[in-house]
Amino acid sequence: MTIHTKDIDEQIKWAKINKDVLRSLENPRMGYWVNVVVCLAMISCAVAGEIYQYRTGLGPTNLNNPHMWDLYIATF
Repeated sequence: MTIHTKDIDEQIKWAKINKDVLRSLENPRMGYWVNVVVCLAMISCAVAGEIYQYRTGLGPTNLNNPHMWDLYIATF
């Protein structure tokens, strides 16, 4: 005895499906832009940190011993 369940609700109209799909293509909501701004802020902090490290070297990280560079590169 097999029980067959339907995966697709046949009561949904095609117009509703089209409306739901097209709604995702409209202008993004405020939450999207907040996420974009947060991601850009995080990327700019990372870029600023890399630029600072390129200019000052590894001195600010207290990795003056050459053997410590191995740890820095391995955990980077």
